[in-house]
Amino acid sequence: MFSFESADTPLPEEVLLDTSYVVEMLIVSQPLHAAAVNFLIRLADEGVRIRFSSMLELELAETAFQIALKENH
Repeated sequence: MFSFESADTPLPEEVLLDTSYVVEMLIVSQPLHAAAVNFLIRLADEGVRIRFSSMLELELAETAFQIALKENH
C-alpha cells in the first residue's frame, strides 16, 4: 500500500477511489485536502483511469452530514 501524499508513489493504470479519499479531496476543512487534490491532479496528468463504487454517492452524503454535524457543534 502506498500513500497518496508522497509524490514518489508509483501510479497504476487505474485506481478505485475510496470514500475517505474523496472526502479529503472535496471538503476543504479536511486535514489532507491539499494532498488529496494534488494526487488527483497527478492521476489526471498521467491519464490514470479512475473508478468508483456505486455506493460512493450515498457514502459521501452520509459522511458530509456527519462532518457538518461535528463542525457545527
